[in-house]
Amino acid sequence: MSNVTKWLDEQKQRYQQAMAGLRGITPGERMSAAAALGELGCFGWDSVASLARLLADDPDERVRASLASSLAELGSDLLEAARQAMIRRKVPSAVLTLDNDPHELIAVVRTEILPALTRAIQSKNIATSDAALAALSSIALTGAVGFEELPEIVTAISASIRIATGAEGRPTPAVFSTFCPKQALFEAPSPLYVYAHTIDSVFEVRRDVEALKHEMRFSGPHATGVLPRLAAGTPITVVPEGTDLEFDPPALTLKWNAPWLRFAFAFTPKDTGAVSRSSIRVSISVADIEVASITCPLTAWSFLSSHEITRASTVPYQKIFVSYSHKDLDVVSAYRLAQDALGNDLFIDTYSLRSGDDWRSALRKGMDEAEIMQLFWSENSARSRYVREEWEYAMEFRCPSTRCAGFVRPVYWTNPMPVPPEQLRHLHFRFVALTRTS
Repeated sequence: MSNVTKWLDEQKQRYQQAMAGLRGITPGERMSAAAALGELGCFGWDSVASLARLLADDPDERVRASLASSLAELGSDLLEAARQAMIRRKVPSAVLTLDNDPHELIAVVRTEILPALTRAIQSKNIATSDAALAALSSIALTGAVGFEELPEIVTAISASIRIATGAEGRPTPAVFSTFCPKQALFEAPSPLYVYAHTIDSVFEVRRDVEALKHEMRFSGPHATGVLPRLAAGTPITVVPEGTDLEFDPPALTLKWNAPWLRFAFAFTPKDTGAVSRSSIRVSISVADIEVASITCPLTAWSFLSSHEITRASTVPYQKIFVSYSHKDLDVVSAYRLAQDALGNDLFIDTYSLRSGDDWRSALRKGMDEAEIMQLFWSENSARSRYVREEWEYAMEFRCPSTRCAGFVRPVYWTNPMPVPPEQLRHLHFRFVALTRTS
């Protein structure tokens, strides 16, 4: 058996398992299956119809967000395939290595994916609507797609955007998208761009990205994050972080006073001998509160003089479990007010538990349903038995396979930082200038 045949068999098996997983009993099974189908790309056409159908029918909003993200991945794959077919280049995908009609590929996006996302945008559930907006923006920003090559897709996306922006009573959301190089340079600064933009300005952002092509080449996007209720004039702070990397500038703050903003950074390795493979974490904050983070993988370093850029993005946190010591309630209360203004759903025991609740079961349910655990780390929480029980439960039951990297988000606000236990030292502890309500 050749390596190619073996690989195809493995991909086919993964595809069949993922398709079966869409019928899983638990939300976690369906989310994993949707993510796997997005990663596999267009291995089989029936995945598009299945994902579109579940986006309309699944009762769990987290699953719907994952489904929308996967549809964005598939839509981007199909558009890239269509573009490459138009210029007669072979498409490196298990199914799309065949001589596909580009108009057939475009038709799948136009008749299957965009209508499913447009229906989801009109959902009364804000999380579902935001996930669909994110996916729509992701497809519109697909790096390999030129407007002049796919005009019918531009028309279809524009129609969906008009529906999205015309939703009665809906605030104009901010969408965050990040472009960073797959391969960074040792001998010269490498670029990093972060955009905050409205959904109806995606084509303006796309033109701005196109204008940067003299510096680098772009690859296709992932799902984009949406942050509702961002008032005009709100300062947005973007901070890039990376081990063994230096950023210029180290942070940027711009006011949300235009349809789109570009945050431009450059980065270089501190020590060329120490860097091999790494990633950039982009932190996005409003009122000193982190509302989203985006990870951009850097797969290689070289001494070449050009870059290939990948676009990465994230869904800003919307369901947050807050772990803290009650002795720090004044700090946590200030955090709660800021998150409430952003429309996020917080689980804080003091505010979320009702009289008569089984508090331990309610806390664990809150952790199971949360997208992140915001851990307020202080001398008080370091000594708290209840805080320890919460992060130990998360490590053992919520995310044991990843050791909760990305789920538990520790912050501290006094120096020096209290020493964390060994089990938490692999996590990134961020300093934030939190203020007290009193």
